[in-house]
Amino acid sequence: MDDDDLRHGVAACHTVFGLPTAILAGDSLFAYAFEMIAESNVDDKIKSELVRHTAYTVRRIAEGQQMDINFEEEETVDPELYLEMIRLKTSILFGSAAYGGALIGGKEIEEANELRQMAIWVGLGFQIWDDYLDATAPAEVLGKPSGSDIRQGKRTLLVIEALNRTNEEERKELIRILDDNNNADSDIKRAVEIMSNCGALENCREQALGYLNGAKKTIGKYPKNDARALLEELLEYMVTRGH
Repeated sequence: MDDDDLRHGVAACHTVFGLPTAILAGDSLFAYAFEMIAESNVDDKIKSELVRHTAYTVRRIAEGQQMDINFEEEETVDPELYLEMIRLKTSILFGSAAYGGALIGGKEIEEANELRQMAIWVGLGFQIWDDYLDATAPAEVLGKPSGSDIRQGKRTLLVIEALNRTNEEERKELIRILDDNNNADSDIKRAVEIMSNCGALENCREQALGYLNGAKKTIGKYPKNDARALLEELLEYMVTRGH
């Protein structure tokens, strides 16, 4: 939907095989997820809950993606609404993985939900850091063109914070760049400069790390062992990759 040519450093499916094939591939993966649940070696009660929760998660992701599309038409967005959008669009998929893994591993619903919330915090940190990286990291780190969010006029948390912090002159300049479909590299560089000067970049970095620390507190309740150390390392990488 964002029409980027690259995804994780490789050509996006729709650019190689066309949009219809890309949509069919996505639908096939969606179906395969339910096949995997049906074939999993767990009792029927857990299996039923996994099917329900996975379907719920996919529906909520679609709602979050639509919010993201709607926000592209707005001059600015309330920060809380933006955080709700990325919670739906990105974070609850992380949460679903943790929730399902906990249930399959024999945990009760209450503990599974606690681990789900931990993963949602990581997902929020992941997405905010992704916005931060889009403005600060080179294309070889991102796996996609740098500054693509700015070129598409996306109202990311970084942009929202900048619009709320800048003076009127810089605010108008930033909006002009965001709304221009034919920005030069110099325009993108100027937008990042405005975001940095007003403190928006550092603010987003701190918010992402704050969510990571919340997740670490949950993990810290479990006994120290190799599994916990591996998970802590994974969570750290998910949020601070490219740092």
